[in-house]
Amino acid sequence: MDSQLSSHPSATRILTGKGVGRRALTDKLTAIGVSVGGVMVFVALLLIFFYLLYVVKPIFDGASVTPRVAVPYEQNTAPALMVGSDEQNQVLYRVGADGQILFYKPTGELLSHFTPELPAGVTVASARPSVALYRIEFGVTYPQNVRTVTPKVRNLSADAPLVVNEAGKAIEAFAFGRNDSKMTVAFRDADGSWHLVRLEGVENLLTEEIEWSRSASRLPDAPTKVEQQLMTPDQRQLMLRSGNKIYVYNIRNADEPTLQQVIDASRAKHQLTSVSLLSGASSLLLSYSDGMLAQYF
Repeated sequence: MDSQLSSHPSATRILTGKGVGRRALTDKLTAIGVSVGGVMVFVALLLIFFYLLYVVKPIFDGASVTPRVAVPYEQNTAPALMVGSDEQNQVLYRVGADGQILFYKPTGELLSHFTPELPAGVTVASARPSVALYRIEFGVTYPQNVRTVTPKVRNLSADAPLVVNEAGKAIEAFAFGRNDSKMTVAFRDADGSWHLVRLEGVENLLTEEIEWSRSASRLPDAPTKVEQQLMTPDQRQLMLRSGNKIYVYNIRNADEPTLQQVIDASRAKHQLTSVSLLSGASSLLLSYSDGMLAQYF
């Protein structure tokens, strides 16, 4: 009878001695593992929480600007039209009214200079980070595992001159945008009128040559006095600064540009002195006569 019960598949087995100790050890290790895992999950959530606080904290802090270096240049150099640097601030550049471009190290040491060959009787009226004839570029190399930035100036219209003002009038100021498929120029002529010209290139499947189509129009409701002009890199918006107001134009359709809005950036007793596009062109940086900076989205 006893032997039949013990051989039955559902018979209860009683662990004694070594088996009981192994099971107890396994249960204890499992309990410890579950506890440690739970604590680690809690610690991970706390770290994520504190990281989010660390990232968000600068939004509530005040902004400050401190000078890092002053770069001297010859006093007889023509007035500056534009200054800037590469993305890592390793090379500084200055564009003068005579067209000369000077490249400096952050320490103030002159790296190189470039003077464009201008036709007789032609003077530089304005300059932008992307200009109609020349563009400043920075080449990055790693000789002996050392990051080296080499500035250069590339002629964008070396193959053929870019004609935007077919009327032949002098261009007093302009803003420029360019990519692989189109170029857009907004300019003010000698009569004070603002014009928009867009050249779009389409590849001819038969000849494999780029054929350019030209669209031209006049900006509506443009202010009579414009101190500064900006164009977004995507060539969708144009901004004209007149006094303390910023006229924002929608130029997606070059044949029919429209005045999208007028931003009143006035501050009591202080004048707006400069407007610039921040990286990505999703916001504007405004500077005032008292040194205050404001950011507009």
